[in-house]
Amino acid sequence: MDLDLGNRRALDQMTKDFRSVTSLTNFSSNSLNFVDYDGQPLTYVFDPTNSVLTRYRQSRTNILLRKCSRLQFAMNMRNMSNGTFLFFPTTNTFECKAISVDWACNRKVLGVSTEDQPQTATIVLRN
Repeated sequence: MDLDLGNRRALDQMTKDFRSVTSLTNFSSNSLNFVDYDGQPLTYVFDPTNSVLTRYRQSRTNILLRKCSRLQFAMNMRNMSNGTFLFFPTTNTFECKAISVDWACNRKVLGVSTEDQPQTATIVLRN
């Protein structure tokens, strides 16, 4: 239940942020840099060493996910491919109109590490 709540909060924050940004300025599979609606930078960084997803905006730092065993971002175009209903991938930040994110968190229960169900979402950018 704790992992599920953390996953929902992280996805809610990412959806709110990604839908309101002006543009994506830099991309890698573990970090995203945006210009937010008010012109301020907004950054998401996954640190695999510390197993955390962190959100940076102005002087505020928020850890959205802890004990995250894997997380990966992907850029997509807005149009969908024929027959699969999946977005076409892109490597150009100017063509990016949707961000896919895939992650899983883990937790130790009675000394045994268990991975939560994988979480996957594709969020379409408005601008």
